Amino acid sequence: MAAGAEDVVEAIVQNKPALRKLALAIVNDSDLRLAVINSIIRDVATKSDLDSLRKEIDQKMDSLRKEIDQKMDSLRKEIDQKMDSLRKEIDQKMDSLRKDANSMESRIARIEGQMGLIIGINVAVLVAVIGVLIRLIF
Repeated sequence: MAAGAEDVVEAIVQNKPALRKLALAIVNDSDLRLAVINSIIRDVATKSDLDSLRKEIDQKMDSLRKEIDQKMDSLRKEIDQKMDSLRKEIDQKMDSLRKDANSMESRIARIEGQMGLIIGINVAVLVAVIGVLIRLIF
């Protein structure tokens, strides 16, 4: 645009009544109006465009939901398997601990029995020694 034309445009933009007259002239002239509409319409989304976009978004959302549901199901199964495995391992360790505790109880019972026998023998020996000592003294 030439420098003179730029000055004219700037003057019209600064002068509100002149700008309104120019806008009315564009609106009233069918060729100018059509040119403005065609240049604007390229950037405007139509109802059909919006419907198409909405359908595309809905399809993607459905696809994402299905994918998330599948992954959640997979994770649930994996967690269930791990929980079952942990339960079995805990049960095995508890059984092992019970066996160890039972074994220890048996050993303690045997030791108690042996201690009772040793104490009985020691008491008998002590009584015999005391008896011998008493005979020696008297």
